[in-house]
Amino acid sequence: MIAKRYNVPLLGQIPLTMSIRETSDAGKPAVVTDDSIQKGYYQNIARNLLAQMGVL
Repeated sequence: MIAKRYNVPLLGQIPLTMSIRETSDAGKPAVVTDDSIQKGYYQNIARNLLAQMGVL
């Protein structure tokens, strides 16, 4: 795992599903789609980042 190799925290993972790839290729951020599963991946990473920064 790259995070472990560089000794940095893993904030989250985003699977390369077809729906995520299609919205990304179309320039449409997953957080503005109606897909709560897609949104969840990015929201989880944002929460983990804020926690690492001591904001949460």
